[in-house]
Amino acid sequence: MRLYGACVNLSSLFLVLCVCVLSGPLVASESTPCSTEDAKGRQTVVGIVFADKNTSGAFDEGDLPLANVRVSNGRAVVLTDAEGRYALPIDGDAEIFVIKPRDYQVPHSKDHLPQFYYLHRPNGSPETQFAGIAPTGPLPASVDFALTPKKEPEEFNVVVFGDPQPRNIEEIDYMMRDVVEELVADGIQETAAFGISLGDIAFDDLNTFAPLNAAIAQIGLPWINVLGNHDCNFDAPHVRRSFETFQRVYGPSYYAFDYGPAHFVVLNTVTWHEGQERRYYRAGLHEDQRAFVANNLAHVPKDTLVIFLMHIPFVDSTPWNEGELEAFYRIIEDRPHTLSFGAHTHSHKHRFLDEMNGWQGQRPHHHIIHGTICGAWWSGPQDGYGIPQTMMGDGTPNGYGILTVQGNAYRHRYKVFRRPGDFQMHIDVPQTPSAGNAERGTVFANIFNASPDADVRMRIGRKGTWLPMERTFQPDPVFLAYRARSDGVAERPWRDPPRPRDCRHLWSARLPEGLPAGTHVIEVQALNPDGQVFRGVRVVRIPQSG
Repeated sequence: MRLYGACVNLSSLFLVLCVCVLSGPLVASESTPCSTEDAKGRQTVVGIVFADKNTSGAFDEGDLPLANVRVSNGRAVVLTDAEGRYALPIDGDAEIFVIKPRDYQVPHSKDHLPQFYYLHRPNGSPETQFAGIAPTGPLPASVDFALTPKKEPEEFNVVVFGDPQPRNIEEIDYMMRDVVEELVADGIQETAAFGISLGDIAFDDLNTFAPLNAAIAQIGLPWINVLGNHDCNFDAPHVRRSFETFQRVYGPSYYAFDYGPAHFVVLNTVTWHEGQERRYYRAGLHEDQRAFVANNLAHVPKDTLVIFLMHIPFVDSTPWNEGELEAFYRIIEDRPHTLSFGAHTHSHKHRFLDEMNGWQGQRPHHHIIHGTICGAWWSGPQDGYGIPQTMMGDGTPNGYGILTVQGNAYRHRYKVFRRPGDFQMHIDVPQTPSAGNAERGTVFANIFNASPDADVRMRIGRKGTWLPMERTFQPDPVFLAYRARSDGVAERPWRDPPRPRDCRHLWSARLPEGLPAGTHVIEVQALNPDGQVFRGVRVVRIPQSG
């Protein structure tokens, strides 16, 4: 198959910061480097990163300090010295985290959530409806990070979820039936390295974090969670406190880690603003976060595949704070191997960003705006198992992605829930003009994961001539008919499907002239640039004219 894409040493710093040296197990004592605070309240946090041979979580006999491991305060990035030590400045509340290197793993909670950080909140979060971070008190004498050696392969798979976004326990139950059961039955934990949820873990009710985590944990994979706009605490007294419930559960809202040959950067693209009457959000990447990305990537070789994970995507969605997206592009666009994922729109599309989008790199940047596991917020009529059909507004069924990384190349697949893996398109031949603006006698193929420059063809009959299909920007006739059926029920016990939207992966072609009335097989085939081939079949009856 083809895939897309084919330091500082801190020893001298410690001599200045501390008057003692590391000796024996790392505990706070007069002989151990200690976190410090100056007369103006500015602090320096110190600690050690080590290989935790006995998995005790503490640096003790037999454990090995790890040199050249990155540690960050959310802006600066430093490397541990030969004795595994680091030092970082902080000013008040802070998040300190280790950037996991290749061939090591961090500890995980019982729900398989990575534990790679220390949240410093001396006074804790203000009291709000959803609990924030408990008071931590003074800065610990040493903030240490335990890593466990674990060999990571050159090729691996990652499970990708767009917005889970349950409103309540009932919708978590939908997800368990529709999503979790399939992945458990398929044994995905044997074939994937970890999973990712691309934000909107919740739908404003942050009490759903815990039962949702417990449900996804049954899949059996370490799980990365990105912050979304619906994961914020709206009654926090200040917008800067709005992320603290998320942070209590999942850790920093942006960070990075290595896995195998690839480098992953988790971004927080949600920024909250105080309006005259209400708070509102826009997309953004504030200066501290951009500085972190730049400082971190300075330690990542240029030939490494770097994968950015976010909720609000770069394009086709929420407006961005002025200048922030372009400033971020300037940091990353000189790297030859980048990929990014967003969600948020409850649609699915591949975008290749170029100068029309403000991107100035030598090659377009591949940005995947991912379909969601909740589809269109668990809307629409229920099926025979009591699960909403929840088709998204562009006609994409709810599903998940599988990202395959091989060296600095990659491939992305989309899997529709409870359908065979080769179910990759809707084919429709409207017989009447009642399906919106669909033209009678035209074949439409909504190919969910097709690239914009996919080669799409159709033929009539198993031995017919292959005819080209043209990419078409309009709503999917299948979705229009689905929405019309729902609207036709006067007393609907379900949430209405979303408004139709133009589909970016829809192709069309006219039926050949002179096609006789009767029953015909229509085959559609699409070839993606990465070598993926999608096939679909539709059997239709062509009525007599007149």
